[in-house]
Amino acid sequence: MVELSRSLGWKRLSEHRAVRLRFYYVMVVWGNDYVQMLLDVALPCLLAPGNLSGTSNIADSRFLLITTAADRARIENSPVFAKLNELIQTEIIVPAWICEAIPYWLKAARGHQLAAELAAKDSAYCIYLAPDFILSDGSLRSLVEQAACGKTAVLVPGIRVVTETVVPELLEAYSTGLSAPLSVASRDLVALCLKHVHPENQRYDWHHPNFSECPVVCTWSVPEENGLLIRAFHLHPLMLRITDVESIRLLHSNTIDGEFLGLNCPDWDGVHVETDSDQIALFSLTSRIDRIQPTKANVANVELLRTLAYSSVVNPLHRYYFTKAIKLHSRNLNDKWSALERQTAQIVYQALSYSMPSAFGAASSDALHFISAKLMAREVVRRAARRIAREVLYFLRLLWKRTKLTGR
Repeated sequence: MVELSRSLGWKRLSEHRAVRLRFYYVMVVWGNDYVQMLLDVALPCLLAPGNLSGTSNIADSRFLLITTAADRARIENSPVFAKLNELIQTEIIVPAWICEAIPYWLKAARGHQLAAELAAKDSAYCIYLAPDFILSDGSLRSLVEQAACGKTAVLVPGIRVVTETVVPELLEAYSTGLSAPLSVASRDLVALCLKHVHPENQRYDWHHPNFSECPVVCTWSVPEENGLLIRAFHLHPLMLRITDVESIRLLHSNTIDGEFLGLNCPDWDGVHVETDSDQIALFSLTSRIDRIQPTKANVANVELLRTLAYSSVVNPLHRYYFTKAIKLHSRNLNDKWSALERQTAQIVYQALSYSMPSAFGAASSDALHFISAKLMAREVVRRAARRIAREVLYFLRLLWKRTKLTGR
């Protein structure tokens, strides 16, 4: 009886794990340039041995392509899609809104919303991909391992690289033919892509003379090492388990890395920021002329970071990400990385503090300095109203009990 009970218990556990580890791979794509990137780079990377074919849960998973009717025909007729379709259950969805005149980021968000709704019904994880991603071999297998450990979200940086220069070099070095898997080890991918960092991403470097005026990402070069240490307020949620169905509605007008993510992941112990590119290396293709902002001389400083950290574009979960030191490296980590991590941790501590610590440990200004009188008055009124409501409710309960006892 004990053995039978134990056997049934393990069966239930394995069934539970099978449900938990069901992945919905999601790709929203439209337009000639992005479809071409999908077919030339993104899908071949996913076909690498350590990605889709190397995952233990592929039989229970699905691949969702959200696109236009015209792009659907082009994708379905490609040899690389045929390979994908042989490997995993694939579905192409053509929603009406994808041809509407709405911003590109909103189309992506609505596609992510559609996938989240489907995944929620199936107790599945969303793996949010993009047609302009270059992904190292073994990355998807790493996601399965994190899900098996109980993680509900995995986040990674997506440093932008110049499409026109990196793609020819990537294909020449690693492509073995049309529709063949594109297998690039994480360190090789880092070494290649760091030679082609997009000009806008270069401005996130802490020592850049035209440092970004909105540094949602900060990078530091490691002395005598080919790598970057990254701290970021905004990261890409590569894997996400939908735990709060109500939060999905936010994706109708917001992106997956905004308030939706924070409300869907109330337990931050389940949120994993991948800090080692050996596990997952992801880069984002961007044309040399795209996403270029006007530049001016600017110096990185803690005050700029603090202003951003407590602005409307950064929420508490984003500030938590910034405490993580992400190592994008092409060689073994060493003491130089550890020293830089400690050094940048001091910057993080100061930036996330309301006030700058002095050399003697005292605050240079009071935290209340940052709270307006109007906000303080509103909070006092709110708390007073809540206290009065509790007292009234307590009195009504006593009155009800007395009426019930006396019958009048």
